[in-house]
Amino acid sequence: MTDATAPQEQFPIDVILARRGLRHHTLGPTGRRVYCDRLDNLLGLRGRFCYIHDRPDGQPISDPVAVEVLVGEQPVSTKRAAVYWYPSHLYRRTTQHGLRIQEYKFITEDDVICDQIEFTNESDQAVTVTVHTSSGALVEAARVGKDGIAGGWRTYEQTVRMILAAPARADSSNRVLKTEVELQVGESTSMLAALAVADTPANAQRSLQRWMQHEDPLLAHRRRYQAWYDDNCPRFECSDATVTRMWWYRWFLARHNLVDPELGHISHPLFYEGKHGGYARGVTASAPLILNEVRWLRDASLSHGMIRNYMHTQSSHGLYRDLWVDRVRGLEPGREGNPDPGYEEFLPAAFMGALLVHPDRELLEHAAQSMTANSEALRKLRDCNNNLLLNPGGHHMTQEHAPSFAHFHDYSDWYDYTELERPDYSAFFYANLRATAAAWRGLGRSREAQWFDGLAKRCAAAICEHMWDTQDGYFYAIRESDGEFARCREANGLFPFAFGAVPDDPEYHGAFVHLLSEEELFTPWPFATTSRQCPAFSARPGHWGWEKKDSYCTWNGPTWPYTNSILVEAMGRLLREHNQHLVTAEILCAFMGKFAAMMHESEDAGSPMVRECYDGETGEGFGCPDYFHSSYNDLIVRFMCGLIPDEGREVTVDPLCDGWSWFRLEGVGYRGHEISIVYETRKTDRAYDDVEPGLTVMVDGQVAAYAPDRTSLVVQMPFRKPKPATDVSSQEVPGQSDIEQ
Repeated sequence: MTDATAPQEQFPIDVILARRGLRHHTLGPTGRRVYCDRLDNLLGLRGRFCYIHDRPDGQPISDPVAVEVLVGEQPVSTKRAAVYWYPSHLYRRTTQHGLRIQEYKFITEDDVICDQIEFTNESDQAVTVTVHTSSGALVEAARVGKDGIAGGWRTYEQTVRMILAAPARADSSNRVLKTEVELQVGESTSMLAALAVADTPANAQRSLQRWMQHEDPLLAHRRRYQAWYDDNCPRFECSDATVTRMWWYRWFLARHNLVDPELGHISHPLFYEGKHGGYARGVTASAPLILNEVRWLRDASLSHGMIRNYMHTQSSHGLYRDLWVDRVRGLEPGREGNPDPGYEEFLPAAFMGALLVHPDRELLEHAAQSMTANSEALRKLRDCNNNLLLNPGGHHMTQEHAPSFAHFHDYSDWYDYTELERPDYSAFFYANLRATAAAWRGLGRSREAQWFDGLAKRCAAAICEHMWDTQDGYFYAIRESDGEFARCREANGLFPFAFGAVPDDPEYHGAFVHLLSEEELFTPWPFATTSRQCPAFSARPGHWGWEKKDSYCTWNGPTWPYTNSILVEAMGRLLREHNQHLVTAEILCAFMGKFAAMMHESEDAGSPMVRECYDGETGEGFGCPDYFHSSYNDLIVRFMCGLIPDEGREVTVDPLCDGWSWFRLEGVGYRGHEISIVYETRKTDRAYDDVEPGLTVMVDGQVAAYAPDRTSLVVQMPFRKPKPATDVSSQEVPGQSDIEQ
């Protein structure tokens, strides 16, 4: 029997995010290698499932568990059913010919695709129910035992073995498992039909037996699925219910996009950019924001695994590359005409950010060398005129179709590209240099740290000297050949603030006037990626001005969660590091609520769904559902709740939540300890009675700091002995010759 009567409070992630309907034909749970790309509204689990990736040259798992039911001689139609979607499973119910059929569909963490089915006779007479179970994935198959069919194939240079299991009569074939049951009036029975997918027949058999022997496989699965959230995710709630719900949705987003195949180039846990629409791989563009987010999961192997995957596949010239199990992608020197050199952003800065939260001395040693090699590669390949301002190489960057590239061609076509040095990529490079310096400093290598600190200062100075237009009061991209401004005001002109490359000078603060102006970047669903004043502006994705295009990758006005994530960083750092009054904590807090509301469907607060990009006028989302191309929970931790990671034994807590009456953040794993932060304004309606009104910081369950109002607190962290360091003093470091000079 199923767990329909199990107390729902056991599964809070399902309670918080449950919704009615097919939810764009998605299935919430995913395995280490297997996931659902499209689930059809049919009996069984039909549709397109994938093994590790979804490339066109790969072999999909089509209709992995196909179920046909007959009541007597009458087939059950599969078109009408009530469907309820949960993060852990999908529930489907239909009643025909007096037979109620309830299905619970899920994928286990060890890659078993399950359909737990319950039949109930609601008619006024006994019925015979016949069930045929097959799998479209088993092209060449053979019987295994009484109740199984086995088969397999190769894809992505990997061997795939599958076993389908369901109750079967002796006359079942090697294609279809048949069973039959008599049900009296009011009688119920249940069965499990499942397809196990693994790299060997023995592993597939082992996983299958583990789930077939459970009295209630669904209940066991839901408990294991919920345990991932309980074990990994800090707990958070606040006075804005939409933000609270978004917090838990973002952790679902991380779990949904997690893979751990332990194969080929992905030998450690990795978070994909998405599992729909061709994004099922490690992408260097989104990896930094993903790392910023998942570093707050308690299991350090998740963020450390991301770092190791990118370091282990780092190219010989030093750039990081997109990852599949069987290949990598990236710019190869000397290979002219490479149509897709890959993306290169601020992975080194994200590496260091993750290691601030979960330190690991040995990993830091390897990361410092990897980050150094990356910085040297960027200087060589992307800084052709040696001014520390980077040219990303045209369209091959996150912001593919940005109007600044077409500025010098009167915006006539989105493929008219000018070689530009851009403020976003230069700010990323600055952040990488600072992070590399911090890594060497953490290893006690002061000479290397000073060298990269010096480079970072020169990079920041170059950004302010060459990209700041005193006339317009904004950072612009510049033409690489002569330094002329591409006077197209894009939101990425504020990215230098996000990474601390701009000094505290009133001259620069006015740039945020454009961000907050409804005539420029502040659309009804902010923020526009390009000012309304640009001739190519369109708030609607897939348009260049009024001309419709065949791609949503337009950054000429649509709202992108990616950009919003970095703009929150810019506003937050402006509030903390600059003496200005234009951007306030109230504005930032209100925007975080609006940002959360946008990442819902049709402004429905009960249906969170993050897409690639949004129409800034209507809030309509476009592109891949459950798209992990941004950060949000990281911004909640660091800016709204105020926890600022640091290299030393002090931690600063400085909440910027002006607009919330209360919040509670508990169980944050930080440098081997657990931090909790509770804030409540001094009002008569108390949210909590276990702490005093005001701001309370706890470390390992003990109050470490308190203030009666929202303010900045400095907390001394307890000492924890680090791992012994490996001697790297004699190791050659990429770029060492430059350091000597």
